[in-house]
Amino acid sequence: MKKILISFCMFLLTSLAIAQTGMPSQADMDKMMKQMQDAMKDMPPETKKMMDSMGMKMPDPSKPLLPKGMTVDNIQQKYTDMVAEDKAYRKKVLDEMPRKIFTDAELATFLQTCFTKIDKNLDAKVKENAKKIIAESKAKNIPAANSVPALLMMKRGYEGLWILSKLAAENPKDANLLCNYAAVSTICGASHFAIPILNNLNHKYPNNSSVLNNLGQAWYDFDKTDSTKKYLKLALKAYPYHPNANYTMSKVCGGNTKDIIGYLKDALKGGFSDNTASQLKKLGVKLTKNDVEWPFPDKSDPLGLDGISIPDYPTSTTSSEELEPKWKAFIMACKAKAESYSTLATQWQEKMNAKEKTLLAESIKNKKLSLFVPPYSELAAIYFGSDIDSMFKLQVKWLEDALQTKKDVEDLQESESKRTSEITAQMDKKYNSSEDAARCEEESRLINGVHNNFLAAANSLINGIEKRKIENLKVTLNAKVKLSLYSATTDERFEWEKAQAKSSFLQALAGIEYNFIGTSKCSPSKKKATTPIKLAEFPDPTCDSKFTVAIGVFKASTVCNKFSIEGGEGVLGSAEYDFGTGELEFGFGIGAEWQAGVGPLHAKAGLKLMSIHKWNSDGYTGGGLKWSGGPEIELGNALQAGIEGNTSYFINTQGKDPGFASGIETSGGVKIP
Repeated sequence: MKKILISFCMFLLTSLAIAQTGMPSQADMDKMMKQMQDAMKDMPPETKKMMDSMGMKMPDPSKPLLPKGMTVDNIQQKYTDMVAEDKAYRKKVLDEMPRKIFTDAELATFLQTCFTKIDKNLDAKVKENAKKIIAESKAKNIPAANSVPALLMMKRGYEGLWILSKLAAENPKDANLLCNYAAVSTICGASHFAIPILNNLNHKYPNNSSVLNNLGQAWYDFDKTDSTKKYLKLALKAYPYHPNANYTMSKVCGGNTKDIIGYLKDALKGGFSDNTASQLKKLGVKLTKNDVEWPFPDKSDPLGLDGISIPDYPTSTTSSEELEPKWKAFIMACKAKAESYSTLATQWQEKMNAKEKTLLAESIKNKKLSLFVPPYSELAAIYFGSDIDSMFKLQVKWLEDALQTKKDVEDLQESESKRTSEITAQMDKKYNSSEDAARCEEESRLINGVHNNFLAAANSLINGIEKRKIENLKVTLNAKVKLSLYSATTDERFEWEKAQAKSSFLQALAGIEYNFIGTSKCSPSKKKATTPIKLAEFPDPTCDSKFTVAIGVFKASTVCNKFSIEGGEGVLGSAEYDFGTGELEFGFGIGAEWQAGVGPLHAKAGLKLMSIHKWNSDGYTGGGLKWSGGPEIELGNALQAGIEGNTSYFINTQGKDPGFASGIETSGGVKIP
């Protein structure tokens, strides 16, 4: 079997894109060189110095752009020859591919033939790694097939292909295994192995969306549009939101832009993909949270803004006297706390700018991105960005209503002032002296009635508009912080966003202005003193994203901005790196495991004792001990659930107090067959 690397396939796609737009001629290359020379002559010395200090070495304009002996023409010829060779090879294997539907006995023979060819053509190092994974998995009673998704992610697809090919040859009646083997064969450029396997499965399991999709993808690999559409349409009939089937249909449907968008949107409903979202953006589609599914619990108020208790608004002169001191204390507390968060935000911003400047310089120097890009950043931008956009539209309407409310309150104030003047004029006519006690009692009663009517009407209007403003702000700020939680490239950026959000919310609360009017009395009353109050503390938002895959006896996990790997047998090892803080942790120790099972039910329990050591940018920070253990239950090869308890004691070498922590973690899910 001829090996076609995934990286080569990506190069091929890129080259095709270049060919469609036209390869540059030698004259074009000479012109580009002349333009580069002119640009470098005009570059200020300080700019060159800055770029050199950041590791950006400028090309020597006196040297040719292409290596000696290489021209645009022979690059074009090499590319043309490579495409022709690949087309000839693919035609050959397609012509030789069995078209009949195999019986189970014939399929078993075919699987053995496939494995023999794969084993013969793959490099010795690839096979050695694959054999080691199978041996380690067997010793740990873990299905070796579980390692394949991780191997594909790590661009070690041929190791996964060898593993599945061997397992398929040994287990020719395992339908799930065969379906996965066929899919990986297509990914690795061996669709001529996949199609006969899938034809057998399709005959035995008709209308299975996974089998039909894999058949469609395999035919798509051979550029056979009719067969591709035939099987993908059947897959979509069985499962309308199949992400891969919909995505490929958008490429081969031959329809208008509306049809393509429809397929891509249905693909997103079945499972989010950055590539699918990117295609929709190129087509001018503005995605919203209604187009995607968020895979984790969506907490409505992770900042805990609802925890701030806002005093009632006054509806009478009596309640004004009662509530005004409370409102003064509340506003003072909000302003003070907003200022503290504003100061904190400034501090985090300085740290963030310094951190991101360092990472940018490292990226340029090392010629690779040093910033950690969280795995759900694109999905979070769509899902939570949709809330931010919606609130912006509501805020425009709110502003219109706020202006109208302001006018309505001013009208009420004018009416109140007019009515108060009328009462005073009536009292002047009725009583000879302004100091008459009877006049004072009657005038106070009438004026208090006018004020009560005004306060009830005006403050009700103000409360309605202020409540809408605060609720809109809660949604917006929480959405921004949730977006940052899942997309911030550094911890410093997330802390800055969080402090900013809290300060903004408290400033908005401090800006609420109700009307307060004291009770009109004939004898002066003592004003109540303002008593300082303490506002509730805000909780910290937590990240819920977690992805775990098995690689032999080791388990690799990502949790937001952390990567960890742990495992081993008898002697244990672990490592964890925090991309946000730059903290590194290594551990080693010992462990034991006990197992028992009846039929498909399998139970096991384990105990681990680890010595933990940590480092950060300042050096070694200390070490300690950690033990953990608990039971885990599996039902067949499909479902698993477990619980683990842990306790740790850590001694810090940087002058901080020792740390003691404990907790319980539950787990559950579906295993990859």
